[in-house]
Amino acid sequence: MYDSIPAVVLVDECGPQWNAYQVRLPNYLAEGFSQYTDELFAERFVNPNWMATIMATYRQAYTNTVNLIARLKTFKDRGQTVEQAAQALGLPVDTVAPYWPWASYGELAISDPRVFPTLYFLKGALALHALRTYLGDEQFFAGFQKLFSVGTTEPVTLDYYRQCFESVHGRSLASFFQLWYNEPGLPDPSMATR
Repeated sequence: MYDSIPAVVLVDECGPQWNAYQVRLPNYLAEGFSQYTDELFAERFVNPNWMATIMATYRQAYTNTVNLIARLKTFKDRGQTVEQAAQALGLPVDTVAPYWPWASYGELAISDPRVFPTLYFLKGALALHALRTYLGDEQFFAGFQKLFSVGTTEPVTLDYYRQCFESVHGRSLASFFQLWYNEPGLPDPSMATR
């Protein structure tokens, strides 16, 4: 996939360091940003067509994860064990067990602290790509730069993140952020606002 694995590892490790220590994004935002910056690197240095392929893969992975959690929830709601659920689904217990603690909740917004962590990696990256598609590269990267030049000791909020992009876009992005961050489900990638 990548010609230079050390460069990919470096990009993957620098993103969380910057997100956590420089900008202080909450984890559900930081992980989506880190995931997306990995893919920006691949798009720029590996294959300019990379992003479309990987975003389709993320959408499918998100859908598969949500579907598995929903299926597990039905077993958990009936009082069954993880072993019984795995057997009924024809899956190894080792495959099902990591999802089991989250099966009680079903699908949640990625801003909900109870959400299965994999979902905020995937949906966070998908949200950034949808925002980039909607705004275009010039506005997207201007908003990105504004957000990442903050250097604060206070954690960055979702509202501040939205305002950084609104300031370069010139219009409200509240509906977009509501759909992608504060509601469960995966919006149509072409839908920026309601």
